[in-house]
Amino acid sequence: MHSNRKVIGPQEEKERRIIQAFQVLDRDGDGSIGCQDLSAFFCGCLRESLSQEEAASMIASADANGDGFVGLDEFRRLLSASSSACESETLLMMQQCEAERSALRGVFDVLDINKDGLLSHGDLRLAMEMSGNTVSEKEVQSMFELAGVASLGSDTIDFEAFVTLMSSLSF
Repeated sequence: MHSNRKVIGPQEEKERRIIQAFQVLDRDGDGSIGCQDLSAFFCGCLRESLSQEEAASMIASADANGDGFVGLDEFRRLLSASSSACESETLLMMQQCEAERSALRGVFDVLDINKDGLLSHGDLRLAMEMSGNTVSEKEVQSMFELAGVASLGSDTIDFEAFVTLMSSLSF
C-alpha cells in the first residue's frame, strides 16, 4: 500500500524549526521581530525583564538591513551562525515557552466567562470564588496592577496582560 505521507529530510526539518522559532518570537505576527516582540518574549516566557536599550541592542546585532527589525532571512542567518548545540537549546526553550503559553491560554479561556477575549474584575472575582477563594475588590485591583493594565486605566485584562500577571505571581 502506498502512503501519501511526505517524508521530510533534515534540511526541511531544520527550516520548519527555524520558522517555528521565528513565529514564537514574532509575538504580534507581523512577519518581523521588533523590540516589543523581544521584550514580550523575555517577560512572558523567560520571566526576565528586558530594557528597551537591551532589546534594541539585541535587534541591532541581527538587523542586517538596518530597518530596526529582524526578518525571517536575518533570523535564519543569525541561527546558522550559531552553534548547533546553542540552536537546539534555544529551540527547546522556545517550545517549552509555547507549551506554557498554550496552558495559560486554556486557563484564560476558562476564566473568560463571556468569551469576549478579555477578563473583567467580575471574571476574576468569579473565578477566584469558584476555586474557593473569596477576594476583595482591592485584591482584584492588585491583580490588575500586577498585569500592568491598571496604570493604563484599563478595566479588562487581555491574554498578554494575563501572561504578565501569571508571570509575576510566585507559586
